[in-house]
Amino acid sequence: MTGTLRRKKGGREKYWILTIDMGRDRLGHQQRRQKTVFAANKADAQDQLTSWMEELRMLIPATQQTVSVFSEEWIVQYSVKQRLAPRTIDSYRRLLETHIKPNIGSLKMVDVTPIILEKLFTDLSNQRKAVKQRRSADKTLSPRTVRGIYFLVSRIFRTAFRLGQIPNNPMEKIDAPKGGSKRPQIFDQDTVNQIFSVLFSEDSVFQMIVLLAATTGCREGEILGLSWNDYDPTQQTFFVHQTAQYTVEKGTYIWPHTKTENSKRYIYIIPQLLSMIEAAKTEFDNIKNVGGDGWNNLNLIFYTPEGGPVRPNYISNKFTKFIRRHGIRHFRFHDLRGYFATQLMIQGFSLPDIIQRTGHSKASTLLDYYGHAMTNNQSRMNKAITTSYEKLEKKSDG
Repeated sequence: MTGTLRRKKGGREKYWILTIDMGRDRLGHQQRRQKTVFAANKADAQDQLTSWMEELRMLIPATQQTVSVFSEEWIVQYSVKQRLAPRTIDSYRRLLETHIKPNIGSLKMVDVTPIILEKLFTDLSNQRKAVKQRRSADKTLSPRTVRGIYFLVSRIFRTAFRLGQIPNNPMEKIDAPKGGSKRPQIFDQDTVNQIFSVLFSEDSVFQMIVLLAATTGCREGEILGLSWNDYDPTQQTFFVHQTAQYTVEKGTYIWPHTKTENSKRYIYIIPQLLSMIEAAKTEFDNIKNVGGDGWNNLNLIFYTPEGGPVRPNYISNKFTKFIRRHGIRHFRFHDLRGYFATQLMIQGFSLPDIIQRTGHSKASTLLDYYGHAMTNNQSRMNKAITTSYEKLEKKSDG
C-alpha cells in the first residue's frame, strides 16, 4: 500500500487530492482509493494521508493482505526494530519494487505456496538483467542478487508466520539458491608494491585515503566518515563511529552508526601518515575559518568544497581509474581492507585481535572472506608437523 498527494487544480489552494494504491486484484487490475481533503499546507496533507492509510490497513483482514501490502508494513517495522541504515532500506525497497512485487505482489499472503515461490526463484535465476548498456543486455541476474531476494522473501514470510498472519511458512520448504558467495581477490605483495610505487604521484588526499585503507582496514564509508572531533594526536588514533552513505532520496549524508556494533573501534595511524594528517588538519582549519555561514560544521577529514560529506563511490571509482591508468592488475578499493586483514593473519595474530582491528562482526566472517589467503602457510604447517614427528622418531631411536 502506497500513497501520493497533489494540490487540487482549479480549486482553492488548501484542497489536496489523496491517492492510495491498494495493489492489484486477482485479475491484475489496479485498486486505488482517492479523496479530496482540506489541509493548511503540504505537511498537514501528508499527515492526513498517513492517517488514512492506517485506517485502510485496519480494515484489511490479515487473511486478505497481499504480499505488496504486508511487505510494505514489514519493511517499516523491521527497519525500526533492526535500526537499519537508510541505504539498506533503500536496497530492500529496490528488490521489492523490481523483483518481488511484479511477480507475487498481487497474491494474498495465505495464497502463496511453495510451488509459486519455487517458480519465482527459478524465473529470477533465468531473468535477463535490465541494464542500459546494450553489450550487457543478455546477462542474467547474478546468483548473489537472487540469493538476496530469497533471504528478503524468507524474512517477510517468517515474520508473517510468527505474527499469525499465515497458517504456515511456505519458505521453509524452499532451499536457498546456490552461489553468490564470491571470495574477494587479495592483493599479492608484488601488486601492492606496484601500487605504492606510483601512489605518491597522485594528489595528497587520494594518497591519504589509500594509505588509511591499506594500514587500518577501514571501509570506504568509514574513512569518509572520519571527523577531526575523533582524532587523538597523542595516541595517534581516530575513533570510528559513523559512516558516509548515499541514497537517491537523501543524497550523501553522515549516518551516526557503523555497519555493526563491533565496527566501532579505535584505529591506529602509522607514523608515516602522521605528517600528512597534520598537514591536512592545518589546511582544514584555514579553509573552515574562511568558509562563512555556508560551511558545513561536520568537521570531516575528507569533505566537499562546502564542508559536506563525500559520496562514497567517488573514491572507489577514482581508485579503479588509478589502477587502470597505471596498468595495474584490477582490484576494488575494498580489497585494500582484505589486504590489511590477510597480512595480520599471515603474521600470526589471533582472530580476536584481528577482528578488533578490522571491525568484523565475528571471526567466521573474517575466515569466510579471507581465510583462503592462509594457503601460503600450509607448507609451513606441513614442515612443522614433519619436523615434530622427526624429533619424536629420533627420541624413540635413542
